Amino acid sequence: MEIKIRNLSVRYGTTKVLENINLDIHSKSFLGITGPNGGGKTTLLKTILGLKQPYEGEILKRKGLRIGYVPQHSSFDCKFPINVTEVVSMGNFGKRMKMFAFHKKSNECCIKKILKELNLYEVKNRHIGELSGGQLQRVLIARALCLNPDILILDEPTSSLDTDTRKDIFDILEKLSILKSIIVVSHEKNMLKKYADRVVCISKTIYFDTFDRITS
Repeated sequence: MEIKIRNLSVRYGTTKVLENINLDIHSKSFLGITGPNGGGKTTLLKTILGLKQPYEGEILKRKGLRIGYVPQHSSFDCKFPINVTEVVSMGNFGKRMKMFAFHKKSNECCIKKILKELNLYEVKNRHIGELSGGQLQRVLIARALCLNPDILILDEPTSSLDTDTRKDIFDILEKLSILKSIIVVSHEKNMLKKYADRVVCISKTIYFDTFDRITS
């Protein structure tokens, strides 16, 4: 077991956003999270990441657990003067990242390997503003993988992407789930049912939980 969520409630001021959430996240699993806008999905991610504190309940994590986070690509500033390799290498710094820090030479082989695995090596020197939405999303996944996380958390990784690109992203996540746990927040219910081992629907609390995967 990687994470245990027990009787979790989260508030913003006097407004309870999450209430009595109970959820187990297993090793090398693919968990899909869906639900309406404002239902608390992103708040749950922030609480798992430690960016938001519970009002009630607790989140228990395995000792030494490493978590990688991939935000929506639409929240990334594409005008910032940085290329693909530089963005990906930022993942090596993790929480210890400091201004003007540089990655070690020993990490270059790891970065090169990840770029090749995600089909980004050919664009490794390209400015991020020149990338397609799918390419940028893969760059953000590659950055998170540089931390070598046990769990990879993604918030709406396929929003604003076309159908073929959405499938490509989910194909990548399915392959990654062989080695690490994947948590994906998405409105793509059919994609989640096809790729995830488990799908939960959240609107303040968990109101739907299934282990059925679409195989056709």
